[in-house]
Amino acid sequence: MDKLININLVTLSSEKYPIILNVNAILNSTFLEFNQYILTELSKTELKSKLDNSFIKYIYNNNIINRDCDNYKQIFSQLENNTNITIILQDLPKVYSTNNYFIVDTNNDTILLGYSEVDDPKLSEKFNKIKYKIKNIKKFSETYSAIAILDENGNIITCGRKEDGGDSSEVDEKLINIKQIFNTDGAFAAINEKNEVITWGNNFYGSDSTNIKLNNIEYIFSTISAFAAINDKGDVITWGDPNYGGDSSRVILKNIKYICANELAFAAINDKGNVITWGDQYNGGDSSSVQSKLKKITKIYSTIGAFAAINEYGEVITWGHRNYGGDTNKIKSKLINIKKIYTIEKLFLAINKKNNCIIWGNSRSPLIIESYSFDFKYIYTNDLAFCINTNNNTFFIIPENYSNSNLFEFYNQIHAIKNVNQIINKEIYLNNNFLATLDINNCVIIYDFNNNMIVKSIFRFVKKIYSNLGFLIIVDEIGNYYFID
Repeated sequence: MDKLININLVTLSSEKYPIILNVNAILNSTFLEFNQYILTELSKTELKSKLDNSFIKYIYNNNIINRDCDNYKQIFSQLENNTNITIILQDLPKVYSTNNYFIVDTNNDTILLGYSEVDDPKLSEKFNKIKYKIKNIKKFSETYSAIAILDENGNIITCGRKEDGGDSSEVDEKLINIKQIFNTDGAFAAINEKNEVITWGNNFYGSDSTNIKLNNIEYIFSTISAFAAINDKGDVITWGDPNYGGDSSRVILKNIKYICANELAFAAINDKGNVITWGDQYNGGDSSSVQSKLKKITKIYSTIGAFAAINEYGEVITWGHRNYGGDTNKIKSKLINIKKIYTIEKLFLAINKKNNCIIWGNSRSPLIIESYSFDFKYIYTNDLAFCINTNNNTFFIIPENYSNSNLFEFYNQIHAIKNVNQIINKEIYLNNNFLATLDINNCVIIYDFNNNMIVKSIFRFVKKIYSNLGFLIIVDEIGNYYFID
């Protein structure tokens, strides 16, 4: 039977939310129904947003009621009408991520999590020495073994191996009023408010831009070891490893509207819709075999070693390494009326106007899925898998190492994941090891790629999930953090 409970709502936050006393709420036999608040000082929308983004602690008779404890339902079921309960809300942490690292900014500390013990055993130690400087992170970038943090005041803080950009002391006096930061595997490049470029790190990866005119730069693209900067006139300037895009002397890069990079080459679209390529010739830097078709191009996509372009008619043209999707001769008749392409490390996935899916790459015979029309809401990708969330909340996973025999096995396994909570979390979280999502009870469901199995995890009452390529961070409603690798 529903009961009317008096709520004292206290917010511990830098935000100017008021303290609300004696707010009425409906209590059923298991938990408070937040959507039944009768509000006087906050709108329902404001309160819901606050609840979704806060740790929540329930206090009754000076004791914290943990919703994850065994006697929680019993305690709440025994509460009488007009009982006073205090709910304390505290801001969730701010979490920033790159492919391999997290920075977790809590109320009490700033923590670096990731591959530090592998790439640089002293990275965590170095981070602890500089973390007091970190305030209001705007962007977080990484090379192979160094990190660079851009704050909202335009300052750069670095740590990690000096040879990979972890020591910016030689250019520190220039690293002020920074707007954007970019990286290769061993160097960083930053754009300041005057649209000038500052570089540091490993010379073999693009740190040396001494003799290059980098003025009025709007954006920078990169392969693993070279940079390509575009200025306000559409001119492109390149530097770094000449084999992987640092040398563009054989092509004309004027009036460029769009640039796409893979690991070893660049492809650009000019104002006429023509494509210009440079970099490693075997991995997309040489498009001569399809150059006559690369006209009226609207968008280019890439895997690690190939490119796929869509023209204004919805036709797809590919080039680059065949193992990574550069050869589509066997399926070119299928690549028409394409509206969008998704990519992972070695695979392309194209969706046509009928919502049919065409997949190719990974050195196998291209797989065509025409018999299944995806009625999907979202498609998520990481390096190793596509994940399609359909309109009936079913997940369909296509791994990078797919084969005709195991694709439907994957489908049958994932088909069991349904009824995802779309109120708190309308997305899924995907990395190279796991797929994670929330069910209708805010419990975490994890799909383990390595063992091909679904796990209903022990984590309940989850507020947030964060992911990068190798890790998950799960945060529950009372402030516990779980780091999963």
